[in-house]
Amino acid sequence: MKHLLALIFTLVITGTSFAQKQKDSLLKIWYNIKLQDSTRFGAMKDLIENHYLYIKTDSALILSRNMRDLARKKKNVELEVEAHTLIGKVYFELNDFDKGTENYTKGLELAKTLKDSSLYAYKLFRLGYQYSCLLYTSPSP
Repeated sequence: MKHLLALIFTLVITGTSFAQKQKDSLLKIWYNIKLQDSTRFGAMKDLIENHYLYIKTDSALILSRNMRDLARKKKNVELEVEAHTLIGKVYFELNDFDKGTENYTKGLELAKTLKDSSLYAYKLFRLGYQYSCLLYTSPSP
């Protein structure tokens, strides 16, 4: 029994330590302006979705807005679409469905300007998925 408790304790400590190192690594990538924008945005998306979205939604919202602002500054519409999707996702997590839908819609409008039907379709699917999750997690009337 002592060995089992020691093993569980070790796994918990190791897992927590690994998660912190991974977060630190992702932040280093985000702040490294020498890297390509797509690499930096990928790291920030991973950080938001896997480390902040469900635990620190306020931080996820701030970081998503930072992504959006940088994408605008760099005039990278595809990355701005992704940022709006993340912002929408955060608002859905906060149960602010109007703002969530508004941000998804902004992303969809921008995706149309790229004339990339697969990007538009995927973002529309993600919005539909958010609503389907809402339907299945909401209590029945």
